[in-house]
Amino acid sequence: MKKKFVSALMALLLVFSLAPAAFADTIYSAPGAIEAGRSIDHLAATLSSGASVSAIDLPPGIVLETEETDSGLNVYLRGVSLAAGNYNCFISIDNSENQINYPLTIVPATPAVNISSSQTCFVGGEAQLSVSTSVNDGGTLSYQWYYSENSSNSGGAMILNAVDSTYYPDTSTPGTTYYYCEVTNTNNGMTSTVASAVSSVTVKEAAVTSISIASLPDKTDYKKGETLDSTGLQISLNYSDGTSEIISSGFGISPIALEKAGTQTIIISYQDKTCSFSVNVEEIEEVIEGIGVLTPPSKIEYKPGENFDSTGLSIRVYTNLGQRDVHDGFEVSPTSFEKAGDHTVTISYGGKTCTLTVKVRADEKPVSLSVLAKPKKLTYNIGEELDTTGLTLRLTLNTNKTEKITEGFTCTPTKFEKAGPQEITVTYGDLSCKFSVNVKDKKAPATPSPSPSVKPDETVKPQTSPEVKPETDTHNDTHNSGPNHTALIIIMVIAIVALIGLGVYAYIMSRNDGDDFVERIKEFIDRFRSDK
Repeated sequence: MKKKFVSALMALLLVFSLAPAAFADTIYSAPGAIEAGRSIDHLAATLSSGASVSAIDLPPGIVLETEETDSGLNVYLRGVSLAAGNYNCFISIDNSENQINYPLTIVPATPAVNISSSQTCFVGGEAQLSVSTSVNDGGTLSYQWYYSENSSNSGGAMILNAVDSTYYPDTSTPGTTYYYCEVTNTNNGMTSTVASAVSSVTVKEAAVTSISIASLPDKTDYKKGETLDSTGLQISLNYSDGTSEIISSGFGISPIALEKAGTQTIIISYQDKTCSFSVNVEEIEEVIEGIGVLTPPSKIEYKPGENFDSTGLSIRVYTNLGQRDVHDGFEVSPTSFEKAGDHTVTISYGGKTCTLTVKVRADEKPVSLSVLAKPKKLTYNIGEELDTTGLTLRLTLNTNKTEKITEGFTCTPTKFEKAGPQEITVTYGDLSCKFSVNVKDKKAPATPSPSPSVKPDETVKPQTSPEVKPETDTHNDTHNSGPNHTALIIIMVIAIVALIGLGVYAYIMSRNDGDDFVERIKEFIDRFRSDK
């Protein structure tokens, strides 16, 4: 059936592939990508004279036209389409069900782009670049600017957020930078992108010949230990081209800390030029009123035995003169940590203290191992190997955390060569624990089921008691039967209690391990005898 289906499908494909030749003299290839907004005049086919044609799913704006010639009927695709897309068109001839598949692709029009000319300005001046664009298919235009160190409109670095038709380049650094803009036309979900030509911006810096104080700072009187406040200070930059510029930042000031009383000269520097002004500094004794942590140390977690690391620690000192920040010269206590936990570190400076807290974390190490759940199988025959299925260990760490261990351990022994209770040693890492199993000799006769008389006989041991013997004498008088009856009652009570205990034990073992009930009873009796 499958071979017939494949044969029919191949025959059908052959019919469709030969169909155009059956009803058309010449079918020409479809045109390549057609740019939206541009006129198309493409010869699609030449048919026999008198043939009728029609088209299905042509792009909007494109029509099918025919012209009779001496050689036959020419079929043309003509018109202008503004809608980009991939169109799966069909040309039908003589109203036949046979159709010519004639796919057409309309791509967005390529934008026309012109960029502004290159520019030159001084450092800090304004430069403006822009592109003028047009597109004839009604698409949506978007922009992205790039810069490069060479005059090329490809391979440049994208400028973040520069997505308008106008861009203002950075002029803070002298030099020449090349710019271009990629313009993208989006039409019906398809895009066409073109890069503009390159335009350069050259930033020049005029030489500073001198600087001078344009205006003094608002504050010129200080107390010893205060920091210079440059608010209001302005300087004038005088250039070689005769121009000048007033700035209020970007220059150097020295000194900042006013540590000497009297008149102090403040030096202003810009590039290699300097000027100065004076301030008055009053002598005053500083009184530290308090301190606080400004920035904590880089390291705030330690291990036992490590020393305190003050790297990154700074404090703020509050005085009668205001506040100042101190990055060294203070003392800390303690300087090392021996125990795990939260530790308070005291910082001392100028007779004042503040504190911060660090954490000391001990390395987690395993300290003990115990059996959390025994294996499902605890009874074996001689020659069998140990089955650890169900064995679960409890690993206790020095931090009092516990973990369940179900693999990665080893057991000794793993094979049983003798009968009786045997102790299994479980080793995990450097730790070990133990549990017991019972090994039976499978060649020995089966142990009979326990009877009520088994347990009492071994517990009471009547053969050593002189009061048991009268039980076999049926001719004793009633005066001597009192003690015998009492012993019998005691034996019966002990037997009943033993049977109840045996039943409870068998029930628990059957629930925990799911072994056969009779096997559990035998195991209990074997253990009881071995204990005796």
